Order: sequence, then structure tokens, then C-alpha cells
Amino acid sequence: MRPDRPHRPLREGAGTDGEAGFVAVEWVAAMVFLLLPVVLIGAGVSRWPERQEVARAAAAEAARAAVLSGTEAEALANAQAVADQVAANYGVPAGEYQVQVSAPSWDWGQDLTVTVTMDMPSIDVPGVGSWSVTSWSASATQHIEDYRGLE
Repeated sequence: MRPDRPHRPLREGAGTDGEAGFVAVEWVAAMVFLLLPVVLIGAGVSRWPERQEVARAAAAEAARAAVLSGTEAEALANAQAVADQVAANYGVPAGEYQVQVSAPSWDWGQDLTVTVTMDMPSIDVPGVGSWSVTSWSASATQHIEDYRGLE
């Protein structure tokens, strides 16, 4: 205690146990309601580059498989099968992407395009699930060989 200031007793009720632990409760609430959602969103967004690479690889491989097929029906089936295999290799469940094959006509000399649209999880909670807000598409184009066409 300083000599120039006299000792003053605390007011009655000041600093009692009624306020003890209040900061700890605030800290826990801040962690749960502020920090945890940010961490979960960050964990979901960090998977986006991997999902983009899966879409690119699946589109490229599916386009190549489609142009090597003999018929339009085979091309569609082969493109889907190859895209399924690429996605499975990366651990992407079957319901989280779509494959679309398009060509102006299925004749020789035409270009065939395969588009793979991948769901991008925004929030991914391990053991609970993921919620997707957006999707990302990758396309690959292959030329149907000039000396043969799809029938």
C-alpha cells in the first residue's frame, strides 16, 4: 500500500464469488460459436484443390475412353465408368459428381467433350457429414479420329 493513499475497504458485494469464472464461460462460448465454425469451413475449403484435380483427371480420362469407343452408347457408358474409377481412386463418393458427354454429332472428325461437375464441400465435419454449397466443373475435349467415327 502506498503511504500517500489511505487504505479503503472494498464496497460490500464488490469482487464476490458471483462473478468468479465469468471469463472462462465467455472463452468457452467464443470457442464454440466463433472459432469452431471457422475451423470447420477452413477444413472443407482445404479439400477444394483435391476435388478440382479429381474433376480434371476424370474429365480427361473419360473423354479419351469415349472417343475410343465404337458406338455412342458405348462412349457414354465408358466415359461414366472411367470417371467412376478415377473418382473412386481419389475416395470421392459416387453421388458427389456428375458426368456429361456432348458432341455435335457422333461422326468422324468431330470433337467430343466430357464435363465432370464436382460438388465442393463447404463444411465437412468428420463423422457427421458435409454440406455442399457450390460445385466446380472441368471439361476435356478429344477429337474423334478422322478415319473412323462412332456409329
